[in-house]
Formats: sequence, structure tokens, C-alpha cells
Amino acid sequence: MEKQDTFRAVVLIPAYKPDERLVQLTRELKEEKLDVLLVDDGGQQAFAHIFDECRALGAEVAVHAVNQGKGRALKTGLNAALNLWPDLSGVVTADADGQHTLRDILRQATPDAARLLVQAIGNEQLSFSLRIDCAKDVLNRIYGKQAPPEQPGSVRFVLEEELERYAK
Repeated sequence: MEKQDTFRAVVLIPAYKPDERLVQLTRELKEEKLDVLLVDDGGQQAFAHIFDECRALGAEVAVHAVNQGKGRALKTGLNAALNLWPDLSGVVTADADGQHTLRDILRQATPDAARLLVQAIGNEQLSFSLRIDCAKDVLNRIYGKQAPPEQPGSVRFVLEEELERYAK
């Protein structure tokens, strides 16, 4: 990917059987002029209206015919983001259930946050577990509070150099 002068972050939200909280979060993100990509992880027709409302607000939606799990939904989303926004700088992931606030997401969607996380995760001189600990410390500083140690849905940022590796 070519380097660009502008910073563009896309918010990726995998969702399985979402409720109105996803519509509200999408509305808030679009009001902040952020690009939003949702992955409908096979939530069935009963939840189609939620994704339709989000599309009407300006979100893009990738769809799995059947539930494939959060990991596959994230990979689908990363791949779709690369196709939809060739100039993107990175991706912030969030949960559809309201676990992450708009404020948390906005703190992640900055060049400084991305640079700190890549430095923490990309330091190959450190063991993998130490790199994860460093990344948690960076997130704690960004959030201004202590994040739970094993929070699986933590908001995270992936820079363009890493996107292609994760989208495979």
C-alpha cells in the first residue's frame, strides 16, 4: 500500500444477532465522520432490519450466510476494509453489544495510538507475552483506566503494514 498524508481509520464491528445498540453506535460513529464496516456473522433474517438501519446511516456491511465465529468475522472485515478503502491507515475493532463506548473508540482512532500499539506489538526483541503486556499498558494509558486483563473484545488497532497479514 502507498503511504498517504492523511490518516483514515475504519471501525470494524463483527455482529451476531445484534440489537438496537448497534444502530446507536453506528449513528454515533457516523456523526463523528468515521467509516464503519459491520460483519453480519450469520445472524439470520430476524436481524436483517438492524443491518438495514445501519446501512441507511452509511455503514458498509459484509455478510456471512452462516455463523462462522468472531475470528472469521474479523478476517472477513479486514479483507473487506482493504477492498473498500484502499487508502485506509488502520482498523479499530469494537463489539456490537455496547461494551465499547464512542469515547473508547475515538481514543483508538488516532495516529498516536496506532503508532504506540505497533511499537509495543512489533518489538520482536520481546517475548510474545511481554509484547501483549506492553500493548495492554498502551491501551490502559489511552483509556485512562485499567482494562481487564483477559478482555477478549478489547478495542485494538491494526496498521496498514499488518492488515494484509491478518486478512489472509
